[in-house]
Amino acid sequence: MAFSQATIPKRNFECPWYSSPFEFLLVTLNVSIKSQKTGSQKIAQIFDRSFNLVNQGVSVDGESISINVDKSSVENKTFMLVVRDFEESQQQGYLQDTFVVNGDMSLEIDIGGGGGEQPITGDAGRFTDKVEMQIDGSSQPVARTIVAIEEHASRGWYIAGSAESDKQTGNYSLDVITQQGNMYLFALDDFGEVFINSAAIALGDTIRPSTFSGIVYRCVQAGTLSEKEPEWWIDTTGSHTKQIGTALLRAFPYYRPLGHGPVKAEIIEP
Repeated sequence: MAFSQATIPKRNFECPWYSSPFEFLLVTLNVSIKSQKTGSQKIAQIFDRSFNLVNQGVSVDGESISINVDKSSVENKTFMLVVRDFEESQQQGYLQDTFVVNGDMSLEIDIGGGGGEQPITGDAGRFTDKVEMQIDGSSQPVARTIVAIEEHASRGWYIAGSAESDKQTGNYSLDVITQQGNMYLFALDDFGEVFINSAAIALGDTIRPSTFSGIVYRCVQAGTLSEKEPEWWIDTTGSHTKQIGTALLRAFPYYRPLGHGPVKAEIIEP
């Protein structure tokens, strides 16, 4: 299944309640890996039952994630909660398909802990395709995290597999465990790292402002960031880059997760 953000309007990730008078609720997640606290970065996302992203948050200390949600839109409704560890060696996730927001909440989440349940079993399957997006008026390959979720007959929704698309070609090969039920694929944009004064960054690294407004900044020339956070810009055309410290950054819109489904994986013969 190919993902192309050329087929949808450009939409920055902007939460309507940031500038509204609506009351919001705070969801705090304390995340561990197999019952152990780790310093690796983690992301949590809340989806409605139509797989639309409600909001998301990233851990600042490797453990705690805070997500603000509009009370009038979410209270006492059922959502899906997805939590993932960015550390490549983990490649694990947590999914709760009956997540109900009921006031301010604080939850303990253990990724990969198992909770006494047996592992998901099924057929080995695979998706192979590519991810593209519109950059300066043309379709170009991009790196994205591809996550597959499937509805299990007795266990509900679970993460069936994940993979990274190649930044040079956009190609990906995603191996999954499937019971040949309803499976959905999501392409997740790079949310980047929060700006840190005088940090060294490499070509391709993504930086986001301490106050996020829908734009991320990718390094097109390696260097060291400035001693204080700059005034960020929103022009995302190719000619509009800025030197921040000794590094050169270009602005890109942050895209909401793009989903496809239901789809069926190609079964891998044993």
